[in-house]
Amino acid sequence: MRSAAHNVARPAIKTGWGGYELLLTTDEIQAQIHKPASEAEIFQVAQRNGMRIMRRDDDRWLADGVTIQAELLRVTKE
Repeated sequence: MRSAAHNVARPAIKTGWGGYELLLTTDEIQAQIHKPASEAEIFQVAQRNGMRIMRRDDDRWLADGVTIQAELLRVTKE
């Protein structure tokens, strides 16, 4: 795994809520970036390697009391 300086955080939302999804770069992700693969292809590889997107990680957010379902749905709509 690469150092944190090579990892990418992308905004998960378009509001001021401040949620981010973190993409940890692995050798496979790095190869996709240099290919260059599309964002969709890189995203598929990331999910296959364990990346949890906010919309699909909602059970943890709700259980931890970080947010409520209505807010989660509002900020993660695509």
